[in-house]
Formats: sequence, C-alpha cells, structure tokens
Amino acid sequence: MRARTSATVLCLVLVIALAACAGGSLLGNEDSGSPGEAGSATVTPAGTPSPSASDDAGSLATIERDIATQLVAQLTRQCTALSPELANPSNWAFTSTETGGLPFEMTITLVDDRTLFLFATPYPSGEVKITPYPESAATAYSVFSTMGCNPVPGSPKPKPSTDPGAATVTLPSFSGDIELDVDAWFARNARRVSVEYDYGTDSNPDCEDSGEGDVIGQSPAAGTVVANSSTTHVRVDIDCSW
Repeated sequence: MRARTSATVLCLVLVIALAACAGGSLLGNEDSGSPGEAGSATVTPAGTPSPSASDDAGSLATIERDIATQLVAQLTRQCTALSPELANPSNWAFTSTETGGLPFEMTITLVDDRTLFLFATPYPSGEVKITPYPESAATAYSVFSTMGCNPVPGSPKPKPSTDPGAATVTLPSFSGDIELDVDAWFARNARRVSVEYDYGTDSNPDCEDSGEGDVIGQSPAAGTVVANSSTTHVRVDIDCSW
C-alpha cells in the first residue's frame, strides 16, 4: 500500500508541474502579443502635430484675401471712379484655385448682373497683372474704361498695320503682354522705331535674356501716333523681378 501511495503522489506532482509549465507558456504568449493583433496600439509621440486640411484651407483663404486687397488697391490707383462693388475686396470670389497655383481665377458680379471673369497674377512688387478671360474681355473693357481706368484691362489693340514701312503708327496698349510680344508687334508694324526696355533695378538676368518679362508700363502711352522712324524712341517697362 505504501509503494502504491508513493507512486500515486509522484504522478500527481508530475501532472501539476506539467500543468504549471503549460499555463506559464500560454500566459507568456498572451502577454507578448504581436503587432496587428487585437489589443495592440500605435503610439504617437507627444507634441507631433497631425496634418489637417483646415490648415491648408486657412492658408489659402489668407492668400486669397491678400490678393483681393492688392487688386482693389491697384484698381483704386488706376481708376478715377471705381464702383463700390469692385472696391470691396470681399466681393471678389476665387474659383478653381489651388495653393501656390498661378494665376488666380477671380470673378465678381456687378450691380447690373454682369459678371467679370479675370486672371490675376500677383508679384512681389505688390502689382497684380489682370487679364480678362477671352469671353469676358469685351465686358471688362466696357466696365473699366467707363471707370476711367488706365491701363484698361481687356483693352483691344489696334489692327496691325499691313505696311511695316508706313510713315506713322498708332501705339497699342502692351498691358498684359510679355517682352517677346512687344518685339513681335514692332517687327510686324514699326520695325524702324527704336524700342528700349527698362527692367528696373531689381531684375533677374535670366528673365531679361528670356524675353518673358511682363510689361508693366510704356511711354508714349497707348493710342499715341508716332513716326515710324529711327528717331522715334519707345520705352517699355518690364517686370523681371522673378
């Protein structure tokens, strides 16, 4: 009986020991876990900002507000009687605009329910280049010329002279053109006239060489009749600050 009892006790001890080992193994597996299993978590370092679409939207809204303010300030300088709806920056709406995209597309509804559609390109100098949509050019010319704006956005240019050797030529408005456009016009219509380009003091040599600088002024003014002669000098101001 004693032998049998000892054997039985020994067997029970072994069974308990094995059960304890197995239980420890199972607990170990549950505690260790692995990435992707239920109960795991990704920790974000404290102080790390999360991307927010509202941040971009806020930045874009600020850019648009600044462009509208610049545009109104420029039109106020260039026009003798800017209408109240055009003089309020909050009335200018932006369409199809992306952060950093140029030019900006702007619209404004007038009191007579006509709508102006403009491209607006801001420059570091504070100037805004205004170019009406082709389908809105006639409306823009009508509106801005009535307000006494100079230059007049959308101003139609005189028909090209068919004779580059004509005795006199009428200078068009080069507003909205680049230097290459000016060269092309004089080559077609007044090749004898001496044209001088003024790039100002803050110009980029690469821009000067490319001929792609924007026209920001001219002398004599558009509409002036000048002799097609080498003694006639025309100055064209170019923005080459980019």
